[in-house]
Amino acid sequence: MSSKPKIVGGNAASFTVLSNSDAFLPCVAVGNPQPVITWKRFSSSTGKYFIVSVFFCPTGRTITIKERMGKYEVLNNGTLSIPNANIKDRGQYFCLAENDHGSDKLIITLSVVAYPSRILEPKMREIKSYAGNTVELKCKAEGRPMPVISWILANRTQVMGQNTEKGRASVSAVGTLVIKDVSVYDRGHYKCIASNPAGADTATVRLQVVAAPPGIMEEKRQQLQAILGHSLQLPCTGHGTPQPSVHWVLHDGSMIQSNRPVTESGKYECIATSSTGSERRVVTLTVILQESAPQILEISKRLTELSYGDQLRLNCSATGNPKPRIIWKLPSKTLFHCYRFVFSCLKKYMKPYKFCS
Repeated sequence: MSSKPKIVGGNAASFTVLSNSDAFLPCVAVGNPQPVITWKRFSSSTGKYFIVSVFFCPTGRTITIKERMGKYEVLNNGTLSIPNANIKDRGQYFCLAENDHGSDKLIITLSVVAYPSRILEPKMREIKSYAGNTVELKCKAEGRPMPVISWILANRTQVMGQNTEKGRASVSAVGTLVIKDVSVYDRGHYKCIASNPAGADTATVRLQVVAAPPGIMEEKRQQLQAILGHSLQLPCTGHGTPQPSVHWVLHDGSMIQSNRPVTESGKYECIATSSTGSERRVVTLTVILQESAPQILEISKRLTELSYGDQLRLNCSATGNPKPRIIWKLPSKTLFHCYRFVFSCLKKYMKPYKFCS
């Protein structure tokens, strides 16, 4: 039996959705033949409704007026779908069900709830950085829809969250301003702006850039071993602006001359100093005494002539590790443990006086 269209649920309704969520406006109509569903939206600027979508049943074919708002879609049951609804989508929607025997209508009021932007960082803060470092200025914000973060730099340049790098400055996906290789020319005030359709919020960061203290390229703490008598290099390369001066000191604070050989175990400290500060490097050195066989370095002449009454001195020095003992053996087979032997003949036929040292 033929019948005119009837929209199920009445002729007025209202729905509330959160911003950035999908909105579904139902319009289920019955009738014979199956009615055609037409959705319209009220325009506050013209005071009239305009068509956003037409749904033909029973074929299920939808004609969407993309020139108006292409985001709208009608589902198979006549429901109007609005993906990612925002506050621009709020207002009145008109559903018209028509067939050959008449029509029925439904007016739906859609409310979209949005929360204005709010920056969670302090409204005013100060950050200090050394020249040459990378600085990250955070600007965490909340709101619905999620706020877009932009920054106004100290030179009044604006960097948007959607922008790629602008020189040395860029904004990350979470709104953090990243400035690479900062210099004293980057110091100043930086303003973060968080905005969404519901409102905006701002926060300011004062950036101070100071000269960096000197640095040392080698390890700050190092343990080394060296063999006594072998060459050893203890590098200490200072860098910075201005160029630092570098010197070494012992653990007791005494300064080491550059040409002084390193013969003792202990802690050796390198200090790099400039007008911006100082940096230290500590080397713990263990000097190892390597064992070696005795070697005679100095000895008196093999044949020495002298007169009665003269004093005879016979020298013998040697090296080795551990330190060797020196023994003198006389023609009488007597042994003396010394490095210098002294023999005195006072008179002919007198018993000689002997001693060693």
